[in-house]
Amino acid sequence: MSKDYVIAIMAKDRVGIVAGISQKTAELKGTLKNISQTVMHHYFTMMLIAAFPDHYSEKEILDALESVEELSGANIRMTAYQPSLQSEECIPQPENQYILTASGPDNIGLVAAATAHLRERNINIIDLTTSISDNNYIMMFLIQVPEKTDIGKLKHSLQLQMNLFKMKVELRHQALFQRTNDI
Repeated sequence: MSKDYVIAIMAKDRVGIVAGISQKTAELKGTLKNISQTVMHHYFTMMLIAAFPDHYSEKEILDALESVEELSGANIRMTAYQPSLQSEECIPQPENQYILTASGPDNIGLVAAATAHLRERNINIIDLTTSISDNNYIMMFLIQVPEKTDIGKLKHSLQLQMNLFKMKVELRHQALFQRTNDI
């Protein structure tokens, strides 16, 4: 038997962190189930779900991860994964997923305005990435919209909201977005 954990790691970026984490997990006979990892402004960040044999305590797993040389000085947090009774219902369905992009001049409140607009429409954010370059702010969301959402109306309302910030908005079904970006 095994037990699942959610683990969050933040450290100054350096070569070999992912290799160190994955090797230590394998040494403990653990399985990496899901990983989301990125480097932001020279900081390595990772969220993962991993399963470890029951005979390991949380402290033993945490101590093992903290012993990874590349994680020296890292901030590591972990908690037992507690799936909800609704977890199967919460699995994102590809047919309801869209890519929302917004770009324009950098302003205070851009993310707040976009996310509040989505929240008001019961739209879940699956993934969000933002960046800034030459005072141009770019947001890219993977969102899951409720069934029977009028996508045309949603795009129009998003554009009206983001016009306040002089942002251009695009909304495409995830499959179409992937297909056009694979070319």
